[in-house]
Amino acid sequence: MTNKELKRKREEIVEEMTLETETAKRYTKLAFEKLAKGERGIAIKFYDIVCIAWECAMQKHDELWDLVGEDMTEEEFKHFCEAETCYTDRIKLAKALNGSHIKS
Repeated sequence: MTNKELKRKREEIVEEMTLETETAKRYTKLAFEKLAKGERGIAIKFYDIVCIAWECAMQKHDELWDLVGEDMTEEEFKHFCEAETCYTDRIKLAKALNGSHIKS
């Protein structure tokens, strides 16, 4: 792979990872909002979207790691870490959803 091809591949991976991370974050926020309004069913549907977006973000996360390892730019590393934080947010949402039917 030429340097130009490698650069383009890195950019594509980061772009896709960022898109999926932003989707996971957006739907996590929406799910918490719906849960706060007592709309558990919609919150669960949003949680499903979060899970899919998180899986996609982590696939790109792993793809970037396999491609460049620790040789990431600062920008790449920032997006790499943001993708990882989606996992924590996803777990918090899952716990909130699991507890929401008990509190009602």
